[in-house]
Amino acid sequence: MGNGLRASNLILGYCLASGIQSVLDIEELSVAAGAAVGITGPSGSGKTSLLYVLAGLERPQYGTVRWGETEISRLSEAERDRWRRMNVGMVFQDFHLLPGMTITQNVLVATTFDRVSDSSALKDRARSLLT
Repeated sequence: MGNGLRASNLILGYCLASGIQSVLDIEELSVAAGAAVGITGPSGSGKTSLLYVLAGLERPQYGTVRWGETEISRLSEAERDRWRRMNVGMVFQDFHLLPGMTITQNVLVATTFDRVSDSSALKDRARSLLT
């Protein structure tokens, strides 16, 4: 992803019966490639919404999200799905494992979306990541 993350003028809000609830209003966010960042805050403060926007799971109402040379906020939903498959790994608070599959099979499940076979190199990489 080259030059890291850069987000500018991000605005995200949700329509509620009582009006629009602003969730994100971020003027500038920049994270260097390879950096580790922690996001903290109380429940309902927008942490998950921020992660969804940065991963392309949700599109902001306004602003841009750029990972390296790719401005994901301008990609179509299908393009964001492809980009995410190739560039994003998410670790959820709960495991969300698929029942009936081994841990290694769960790690490799994303490869089925690109019709990638479970080669020994992929299995070795999955085991290495799990270790």
